[in-house]
Amino acid sequence: MNLKGTHSDTGPGSVHRGTCMLSILFVLSCQLNPLAGGEMTGPERSVDTFDFASQFALLRLETRPNNPYAVNLRVTVIEGELYVDSATGRRWGKFLADDPNVRIRLGKTIYPARAEQILDKDIVERFPQGRYIYRMEPRSL
Repeated sequence: MNLKGTHSDTGPGSVHRGTCMLSILFVLSCQLNPLAGGEMTGPERSVDTFDFASQFALLRLETRPNNPYAVNLRVTVIEGELYVDSATGRRWGKFLADDPNVRIRLGKTIYPARAEQILDKDIVERFPQGRYIYRMEPRSL
């Protein structure tokens, strides 16, 4: 018997609680930390191209090598080149202006790269308006 004002485990609220619990479990088990954070750890290797990145939905970008700051971003590959985009005022975008050397985690591996801001209209138009676009250029370890 469920009296008015008591908790029900089968009503709409229980679905919401279940969804929240699943979300929390996903976040805790996720390879990519969903929150901004510090230095990434894991195996590193250099590559000549990021054309393989299209097999991933997300990447983790580490900026500011002297005091690492990492964020999760969606993967965008255009003609074999890896791009990320930043909204105005994003902390990590400001860090790229100071030092374009970054590290990128795709899957379990971390790759050194250099961010180059792109102004080419043909590329910029493929992203939401008002974004700063960066191409990730592989670099050596």
